[in-house]
Amino acid sequence: MDEIQNTNSEKAANQKADRIQLIKEQFKSMEERYHTWMNYFSLFNGALLVAYCTIIVSTGKIVETQCNAVKTVYNLCCGYWGLLILITCLGVIASYCWYLSILGHNNWLNNWRRKLQKEFPNPMKEISIDPLLKSEFKNGIKGKVLPGFYSTVEITKLFILSVLTAWNLVFIYAVSKYNHWNLHECCIVTIAIVMTLLLYFMAKYVLYRLLGSNLSNFEFSSDDEENQSKQ
Repeated sequence: MDEIQNTNSEKAANQKADRIQLIKEQFKSMEERYHTWMNYFSLFNGALLVAYCTIIVSTGKIVETQCNAVKTVYNLCCGYWGLLILITCLGVIASYCWYLSILGHNNWLNNWRRKLQKEFPNPMKEISIDPLLKSEFKNGIKGKVLPGFYSTVEITKLFILSVLTAWNLVFIYAVSKYNHWNLHECCIVTIAIVMTLLLYFMAKYVLYRLLGSNLSNFEFSSDDEENQSKQ
């Protein structure tokens, strides 16, 4: 009888160890995929920026300006604004896909992090800090925060939104040059910021219905739901 109980206990321990190993592997796999896709989007944005800078300094035409009856000025101007519109449009799309990807990957990573926390409740919940810092906890937007403990994910989101805003800005600038609109710099910046805010709210409230992960075949754990409600 004792031998059967020992066998069952050993089998249960092995199953738990296999489950923990699977969770660790999935968590590591998600992290690797996260870094891979982030690198792809950053490299693609860099390539588009190089292409934009290369073309915008290219001479497309010579513009003759008559200053007075005696003096005529010839200026070298870029004549490839149509191509620049295409490049900046791709920059907006690439930056937006970059932002959506980091949102999706972060949520999937949090899913596997909660599973690890279920298996290792103490190591996943404990944090070693200087005792002097305990009195410096503040109420942040998403819970308790400490000075100097910055979130890499939140900083990356801010950076990507800044890149997206910059691409929106040069996109509006290229469109205005192509159509010979005399837009003031403040107007271009305002339109770019509004476009970024619109894309931000679309990602938060609309686009997940179209581009969200299909979870129809997934089973939702009550333990995971309980952990989510506590956070």
